[in-house]
Amino acid sequence: MLERIANNTGQAVVSADCRLAPEHPYPAGPDDCEAAALWLVRNGKTEFGTDILTIHGEFAGGHLSVVTILRMRDPHGCAMFRGANMSMARSTSA
Repeated sequence: MLERIANNTGQAVVSADCRLAPEHPYPAGPDDCEAAALWLVRNGKTEFGTDILTIHGEFAGGHLSVVTILRMRDPHGCAMFRGANMSMARSTSA
C-alpha cells in the first residue's frame, strides 16, 4: 500500500518500525514512533526533498499515529504534520 501511495502522489513514503509489547513494555512503541517522527521532521527535506509530512496508521498503528502527533505537538512544539489518516480497515487490494 505504501508503494501505491508513493506512486500515485509523488510523495516520499517512510514506514517506521517500533518495538511491540509484551516483549517491550509501554512506552517503548510510542517512544520509537516519536524518535522516527523527530528524525523525519529534522531530515525530511534533505533526505526526501520535502518537508510536507502526513502520518498514517491502521488499527493499533492509528493509535500510535495519534500519540505521535500529540508527542510532537506538546513537548516539542512541532506541528509539522499537515495531514493524518487513521484507518480501522486494512486495504487488501494491491
